[in-house]
Amino acid sequence: MKKALFGFFTLVGVLFLASCGTGASTQEDTKTFTLAQNGVAMELVFHYDGDKVIRQTANNVMPYEAIGVATKEEAQELLDPVAKQYQQVQGLDYSLEYSDSEAIESLTINYDELDYDSAKQLPGVNFEGDTDNGISMERTEEMLLDQGYELKEE
Repeated sequence: MKKALFGFFTLVGVLFLASCGTGASTQEDTKTFTLAQNGVAMELVFHYDGDKVIRQTANNVMPYEAIGVATKEEAQELLDPVAKQYQQVQGLDYSLEYSDSEAIESLTINYDELDYDSAKQLPGVNFEGDTDNGISMERTEEMLLDQGYELKEE
């Protein structure tokens, strides 16, 4: 069970692998990254302006087998305490739904509203660099590609 929970924290932590950056354009663009790992399908969508990430959404589909549980009830027991922590942080909109065979995680991060100090206390969260100037799209993309994510053509 601890191994499965650690795997879940790792998935959530991926959402915060970024470092500071600056940018000054006038149009918001998007980039979508996908990864299937150990049976879990992950999709990250970044909304950015220049090099600065404004907002990020994450949609993860986690089959119960992939997180080390067999039933919806076991998944709820494992994941609900973590979900509650994420739901209490300003700038995060987090939901977790359960079907008969998988948990579906949705997270939106508004980086302009994010309480970075509270977010740093969450399990699996890791920031690299100084976030005072925002989150760099270029550095984020580089790290995600290094981790095996694929950039989805839009």
